[in-house]
Amino acid sequence: MKLDCDLSLGPDYFEKLFLRFKDDANLGIASGVYLENRGKGWTSVGMPDYHAAGASKVLRSQCFKAIGGFTPEKGWDTIDE
Repeated sequence: MKLDCDLSLGPDYFEKLFLRFKDDANLGIASGVYLENRGKGWTSVGMPDYHAAGASKVLRSQCFKAIGGFTPEKGWDTIDE
């Protein structure tokens, strides 16, 4: 799991995310969505459907091992995908 230090997560965030892994044995990487408050309330930050947000990324252990872990390279949050 990779988490940025400036996140606020709901009390059931991980429960919902782990249920997605339980429901789909082929799911290797997943995340929640970003919400930002730009002075007009909370709005979702658009991401492509295939992209797991880097600030709150969870990987199945088999997937993590298969890709050799996180890489200390620029763009780490998309390289694993």
